[in-house]
Amino acid sequence: MSSRDDIALPVPASTESGSPAARGFDWALLALLLAALAVVGGAGAYYLKKLDTAAHKDAEMNLAAVAELKIREIVQWRKERLRDAMFIRQTPYASRRAIDALAQPTQARTRLMFTSWLDAIMADGCFKQALLLNAQLDVAWGCLESTDTGNQR
Repeated sequence: MSSRDDIALPVPASTESGSPAARGFDWALLALLLAALAVVGGAGAYYLKKLDTAAHKDAEMNLAAVAELKIREIVQWRKERLRDAMFIRQTPYASRRAIDALAQPTQARTRLMFTSWLDAIMADGCFKQALLLNAQLDVAWGCLESTDTGNQR
């Protein structure tokens, strides 16, 4: 008998590497893979776009909530300061001491009477400074953090 190399098996024409049927199958497989890649890529891009939009909406809502809270805090703080200013302005004792301090700015007794009244106002820490304005709205007297005479301008 002959060796195995001598046996020739018939090869169908459609499976030969150079045949038109094999090349068509290669192109179809390549087109299918490219289409699948395009679908997966498109779905990924769509998902990322939706995720990005949701993240932007979430961040916008958080910033809006923080801004609204800050606005309320500022409005409340301003109301408190205006209320304090109105109290000080309408207190006859404070008005009299302020007028005396403006009329006699060099007298220590007048300054002490005015600053001793401010000690109670500044004791709670809501105020960092107090200014006394003259009729021209110039600072005639001021103190920072404390009513000690060493901090006066």
